[in-house]
Amino acid sequence: MPVQTVDFQKVKEAASADAVIRFLNLSLKSQGDIYRGRCPICHSDDPRAFVITASKRLFHCFKCKPAASEKAGGDMLALVARVKGIPVREAAIELAKFCGVELVSAGTSKPVPGTSSGTVPPSPERKGFDAEKYAAGLDPAHASLEPLGISAETLKAWKAGYSPTGVNRGRLALPISARDGTVIAYCGRALSEQQQPALIFPNGVTPSEHIFGAERVAEGELFLVRDPLDVLKANESGIENVVSFLTETISSAQLQYLSALMDEKHIDVLTLL
Repeated sequence: MPVQTVDFQKVKEAASADAVIRFLNLSLKSQGDIYRGRCPICHSDDPRAFVITASKRLFHCFKCKPAASEKAGGDMLALVARVKGIPVREAAIELAKFCGVELVSAGTSKPVPGTSSGTVPPSPERKGFDAEKYAAGLDPAHASLEPLGISAETLKAWKAGYSPTGVNRGRLALPISARDGTVIAYCGRALSEQQQPALIFPNGVTPSEHIFGAERVAEGELFLVRDPLDVLKANESGIENVVSFLTETISSAQLQYLSALMDEKHIDVLTLL
């Protein structure tokens, strides 16, 4: 009996978010382009933790703690595979049948391999700091970053990466930006629980004066998470309006800044995760 194969690209084009939600029989609430509910993968009790961005056909869970080889989000094929616990190829075949995409015998058509995964008040620029030069010295593909579950492409897009020298040596260097997007410094995020503190900052930078990701905020719903890594992971899954404070505690000044940011960007909903 010939082996069935499937055109991955055709399946991706046919498998809309609505179709996948019906296929998996997910109970999600729709808010415009966003579907939200309890995660069918980690089964979190949080009814707002799991998000599908319909227009991008990407999902993300703010509560999932996947293995190093997996991610907390991805495309619709990855979602079906994760929920049903099957390989991506099997997920593509099942979705093809559900969406009416023709299957062919091996040798008559080549499938498209793989799946895609799921990009404060103004601060004065630090004198003598060359952000472009610093970013060029970072390694977004360093092996030490693999357990974080963030692709090198995403880190590069954020001008982040492994720092081999300086204050942030042996850490993930993350950019600290003014509201206009100008990178004024880099903080160092620990790569393991043994590295303490979790975040370190260069002299002259006050962490409470900044919100990580604030320069990318646009109109709509805003997600506030505790770890800047969660900002990157969500962004990789197509959720762009995600920010994080860079401190363990939150001051009234930081809340005022967040409020001002929401007013300026016309944010109508703030979700805390």
